[in-house]
Amino acid sequence: QRDSVLWIAFQLEREHTRLRSAIEQAVEKHTPLDAAALTLRYDIFLSRKGLLQDNDSIVDLKTSEQYRVAMEKLGDFVRRADPVFERLGTGRADLADLRPLLKELNTHDEVLGSLTHRANFAVYAYIDESNRTIRQQGILVISLATVQALVLLIFVGTLIVYIRRQSRQNQTLQDLNLHLQAARSEAEAAYQGKSVFLANMSHEIRTPFQGLLGMLNLLDESQLSGKQRDYVQTA
Repeated sequence: QRDSVLWIAFQLEREHTRLRSAIEQAVEKHTPLDAAALTLRYDIFLSRKGLLQDNDSIVDLKTSEQYRVAMEKLGDFVRRADPVFERLGTGRADLADLRPLLKELNTHDEVLGSLTHRANFAVYAYIDESNRTIRQQGILVISLATVQALVLLIFVGTLIVYIRRQSRQNQTLQDLNLHLQAARSEAEAAYQGKSVFLANMSHEIRTPFQGLLGMLNLLDESQLSGKQRDYVQTA
C-alpha cells in the first residue's frame, strides 16, 4: 500500500494538467464550451485529490511540508472552483468565470512537482527500509539456522556418545554374564567332584572300619583278662 503514494501523487498532477488544458482550450482557443466535459474533468481531479487526502497508506507523505502546502493551495482552489463549476453545470457560468481558475491553476506546477518529488522520495525511503528489513530478516534466518544446526550437531554428538556408552555397558554386561556362567560351571563341577570324592572316601573308610569293628567284637567275646578287655572296649 505504501508504495502506491507515488502513483497517487502522479495521478493528481496529471489530472491537474488535464483540467488546466481543458479550461485553457475553452478560454484561449475559443472553442465551443463543453460544460459536461469540463465538469467531468473537474470531478476526476477532485477524486484524485480525495485519494491523496483520505488514504491512510501515505502517512510518510502527510507529515511533509510539501504535502501541507499542496493541500492548502488545492483546498483554496477547490473552494473557489466549486461555485463556478456548479453554475457551469446549470448553464449560468461563462468564460470570464474560468479565467481566474486558469490563472490559479498555472501557479500550482511547482507545488505539485515538489509533492510528486516528495512522494518519490517517500517511496524510495520505504523501499530502502523494506530492503533493510529483508536483510535483517535474512541475517536473523541465517543466524537461527546456524544455531539450529549447532544444536542439532550437539544433539547428534550427545546421542553418539550415549550410544557408545550404552554399547560399552552392554559389552561389559555380556562379558560379566559369560564370566558368571563360567564361574557357575566351575562351581557346579567342583561341587560334583567334591560329592563324588566324599562318596568314594566314605565308602573306602567305612568298609575297613566295619571289618575292624567286627574283629574287635569277636575279640571281646574271647577269653580275655580284665586289662585286655578294657583295651578292647577302649578300641
